[in-house]
Amino acid sequence: MDYLKRFVDKRNRNLVPLAEYSDQEPETASTKEDGEDETLLYSPTGFPQARGKQWTRYICTSALIICVMVCCFAGGFLLRGATQPRLWNFDHYDILPSNLQNLLLTNNDARKSFQKDTKTPTTRGEEANPPLWHQEVSPESDNYWDSNFMIDDMFLITAEDMRRLGKDPDKYVHIPDDWGYGDKRYLTRFDHTHQLHCLDALRRVVFADHNGINTSSPAEMNHFEHCIWSILDYLTCHVTYDVYNYVWMEDFAQPVPDHTSRRQCRNMKPLMDFYDENSVHTDARIRYLTARPDKGDYIQPIAADRRANNLEDVKKLGDPAVYGSEARAKARVIKLDNAIAEYEATGTIPRVQKDVSAWP
Repeated sequence: MDYLKRFVDKRNRNLVPLAEYSDQEPETASTKEDGEDETLLYSPTGFPQARGKQWTRYICTSALIICVMVCCFAGGFLLRGATQPRLWNFDHYDILPSNLQNLLLTNNDARKSFQKDTKTPTTRGEEANPPLWHQEVSPESDNYWDSNFMIDDMFLITAEDMRRLGKDPDKYVHIPDDWGYGDKRYLTRFDHTHQLHCLDALRRVVFADHNGINTSSPAEMNHFEHCIWSILDYLTCHVTYDVYNYVWMEDFAQPVPDHTSRRQCRNMKPLMDFYDENSVHTDARIRYLTARPDKGDYIQPIAADRRANNLEDVKKLGDPAVYGSEARAKARVIKLDNAIAEYEATGTIPRVQKDVSAWP
């Protein structure tokens, strides 16, 4: 019995009438009443072949798209790695101020200094390289620290840089926008300079008598306690995988630690060069900058213990000797007003010597 079989698609529409399953050749299969031969249109073998080819095209196209996506991703990743400095784990390129990002992208020495493979590891140890500060305390050793590590320079960054750092620009010290520095208005320093300052402060308190440090001053001791916290936080945050070993030494029955190590060290010179090129430290307006609440400057509340320490020092030493005292603030305002007046009259930035104290 002759009959037609049809495939039905998902919408229940008739798709393909099939010729009678028989041993007959396709041209002898049943036709429509009008005599037209439909076997050429509805081949019992043509539709599955076309469907198979269609699925092959789908699979090949999908595979090609996936390959292109993978190649684009890999290429972008490699390109980013080639153009963007690979920083240490505790530096995040995306939050650096824009002028430092530009430094790393344009200065080859700076870029290399921020990479882990900065230079060939060198042997570093107290006995291998005894520095001046490892010798007996003296004016020469003090000068060594002052000349090499005590850096007072500041540079300026933008409000957008402050937001990138996760800080509210309105709550931080900034200069007016008409002082000639464009949108760079926020006072900034490299954090490592503060760590070196704190290390030197602890060195000085160890030799308190030599350095004339008043260890009975609560305010002064509060500074040293702050420095201990600062160095501890810095070291625990920037933990490394360096190791040390032990040696046998004359007159010691137990193993003696040997802290000599081979390290890959960053070069400080690019940062120091950046300081020299971008420092605003000699601008008298910035050196004597004073808070102006009437101009919108935000005043941070002082901690209770710090205020108590200041008040105690006032009783012992008198107001002029206290850090942040009213007398000092008034003297700074006078110097600031004079510097601003000079700038407005001449259009030239008023300068002070680099080693002149910021405190009157």
